[in-house]
Amino acid sequence: MAHGCAMRHEIGVEVPATRGQASSPETNTSHCRADVAETRIAVAKSWRFQTNCESLYMLASSRAGMAAFLSSLLFSVSGLTGQAPEPATAARAAEVLDLSKFPLIDPVDDSRTMVVASQSYSSTGKVPEVGQKIGKCLKELGWKELDGASYTGEYASAMFQKDGFAISANAFPAGDAGTCMVSITNHGNVNLKQLPIPEGTKELYALPMSIMYLTEASVGDTNIECKRLLLEKGWEPFGDTTVSFYVKKNAIRLQVMVSETPAEGGKTSIQISSEQLSFDLPAPPNAIGLGFSDSTGQMTIDSEQSQAEVVDWFKQRLGESDWKPTTENPVKIDFREKLIFRNPAGELVEIAFSEFEGKTRVALEYQTAAQVEALARKAEKQSEKMQAERDAELEQKMNPAKVKIAAPAETSVEEETAKRIEFSITTGTAKAAVTKWIAKMESEGWESKAVVDAKEAGEYELAKDGIRLNAGFVDPGFIAGSITISVWGDYQLELSK
Repeated sequence: MAHGCAMRHEIGVEVPATRGQASSPETNTSHCRADVAETRIAVAKSWRFQTNCESLYMLASSRAGMAAFLSSLLFSVSGLTGQAPEPATAARAAEVLDLSKFPLIDPVDDSRTMVVASQSYSSTGKVPEVGQKIGKCLKELGWKELDGASYTGEYASAMFQKDGFAISANAFPAGDAGTCMVSITNHGNVNLKQLPIPEGTKELYALPMSIMYLTEASVGDTNIECKRLLLEKGWEPFGDTTVSFYVKKNAIRLQVMVSETPAEGGKTSIQISSEQLSFDLPAPPNAIGLGFSDSTGQMTIDSEQSQAEVVDWFKQRLGESDWKPTTENPVKIDFREKLIFRNPAGELVEIAFSEFEGKTRVALEYQTAAQVEALARKAEKQSEKMQAERDAELEQKMNPAKVKIAAPAETSVEEETAKRIEFSITTGTAKAAVTKWIAKMESEGWESKAVVDAKEAGEYELAKDGIRLNAGFVDPGFIAGSITISVWGDYQLELSK
């Protein structure tokens, strides 16, 4: 959109462009920084900008309005002091709030993504009403709404806290008329102010799920030092991008973005944001190109190590958390080898290994106990269905269904078996009798097709509801005529009385 926000890694407040005005990150940033200084607001970004950027362009129509808006977003840092809690596990997060079970507000069918740590869907409700209903539900569960919440026709956005956890809830108009998009995210319980930071940094702002610092040190040195300090505190590498790196501890992921800040005279900014994860899977420290999706439960990595080394690493690390492989060695399926782990909680992790460009490619998929149970029920039902079909097929073969037919007029039975009945008829009358018999069958819903249709001989095919019959006659004119009717497949013929 032409009125979209500036890049998030730029320091200073991200100001959306007003209607009809192109957005310039540096211009918008410097203008807004002036108002921030005047109103003594040391905030570079708000959680509202991070989660619902496009819906805020109307708020930027005046610099004074933006300053007032930012003032309402300031978070009291008094609640961020004290002893830092251990980063939450997925189980602990679910105890406080399991968003996979949180009620949906007027959802559109099949539009939802619901996991322990996040929820997103389309709603047919109006933006402010949806936001307020979400807030009401959270408050009833003991969550406290922080100052700065807004519920307007353009967007609804609020932050909530409980037991050290921070939740952001947002709703904004969707592309389809009469609908809005809803997003609820758990940002975890990490006290960002107590994370280790390089010496000589100055805090610019602190919010429940994001904090920013400035330093005179270079971007490169600061990036290295930030990572070193976090790893020393037990955080583990969990992938990176061109402008940031991730670390993880238990089921909390931090994104650390270190960049140069033109709006602050070229100083280096450090922005740290937190995210609660719905599951906790380890990644080897030498992982390359880590891809992760909390909503789908999937993670992919490449490794320079051999498959055997990677397999051993996962066995050891997952084993430390009571995950046990269901087989001693990976099982080859198609071009990949797979290893499945289960834990006492009934959860499942499937890891697939393959060779790609000289590296070991690893694809992990996590399933909750509920998902495993649902898939097991589905597989059981499918198995029961297939078994019933096999039983019916066997029963059909052992006791073929009977197809009742009437004998052609003026005929007598010469030979009769379960699959074939032969009739005799007066010379010169066989074709007329067969034609009349076929017409009667057609009146009962059978479809017929002539394969051979001559005076002295004929052959015809009949079909109905998957049953196929053959009818034929031979009548040379100097001996009695013969009519034969037979059935295909697992059926038997029976003459009606």
